[in-house]
Amino acid sequence: MVVAKNRIQRTPHLTEQVYAALCQAITRGELAPGQLLIIDRLAADMGVSQTPVREALARLLQKGIVIEAPGGKLQVIPLTEGYVSETFLVRGALEGLAVELATPRLSIAQLEALDQMLQDSSTALAEDNDAAYIQSDGYLHRLFWDMAGNTMLRNELESLEIHIDFIRSYSQRRSGTHIRTSHQEHLQILAALQRHDPLAARQTMEQHIRSASERIVKLIDFYHPSGGETE
Repeated sequence: MVVAKNRIQRTPHLTEQVYAALCQAITRGELAPGQLLIIDRLAADMGVSQTPVREALARLLQKGIVIEAPGGKLQVIPLTEGYVSETFLVRGALEGLAVELATPRLSIAQLEALDQMLQDSSTALAEDNDAAYIQSDGYLHRLFWDMAGNTMLRNELESLEIHIDFIRSYSQRRSGTHIRTSHQEHLQILAALQRHDPLAARQTMEQHIRSASERIVKLIDFYHPSGGETE
């Protein structure tokens, strides 16, 4: 069983719950890259009818994390080097714009909070504790989404988020020195913010995401999807 029945409760918002469960299954690797998605089996796994599963898959198809496979079936997007590079290229452009727009809007209190969080991460990473980095990484990137003040940009970033989580779930299995290098790049972004330099913040963010993409490509064990059905 791929998606446990106890994740789904029967409520008027059933499609939303099915959608959330499928997103979680994909980003956690329970539904593997390239795996075929058999609607009746997914419905049986979750203890629901096929209708909310079809509706949820239609949303995932729109986001591009699910794609059409030969024969009219659907599958989780394969995890390839090209897919990772394309995703991070778009992410860099969007987040670069977000941080540029956010820089003049950030308050002193927000900058101080970010500074403290990154200092805590530095201390934790020196003790081989990655948890604080993961927290600060999420806070830093979401802060710029929130403070950019551009609804269209935020919507595009939120649409991309499932792809980032999907890729991250595989790259973090062999993170090596990647997160420590990434943390140093976060400190460079903070320095640009503290100088109140929107252009420098954008350039530093874009370079950070380009570099992260290059590192992540080396971390992931890419493979050809089997095309097998869900089990």
